[in-house]
Amino acid sequence: MSVDRIQEAKDLLEIMGAITKLKDGVYLVASQWNSDKSYIVDLAKRDCSCPDHLYRGGDCKHILAVKAFTERAKPKDPFDLSHTPLSMRPGDWGASTR
Repeated sequence: MSVDRIQEAKDLLEIMGAITKLKDGVYLVASQWNSDKSYIVDLAKRDCSCPDHLYRGGDCKHILAVKAFTERAKPKDPFDLSHTPLSMRPGDWGASTR
């Protein structure tokens, strides 16, 4: 996977309104370079209508951006402490100072 492709996917995420959900698993993604173009991404099929995906195959920047977009949109479990620094977890505080 190209570092450029990953960076371009990150750049797409920063553009307000670049990704629009059309229906479950299907998204419209604006072109970064041509304001008259947009591409359809179907996550279930791992498919994109952009030329890069059509000719090269694999995950293009649009698919990568939509994957990241959907991960951001998932509700967070308030009881999931897996991303909490160890020093902030109650079980890691050590002996209580009362």
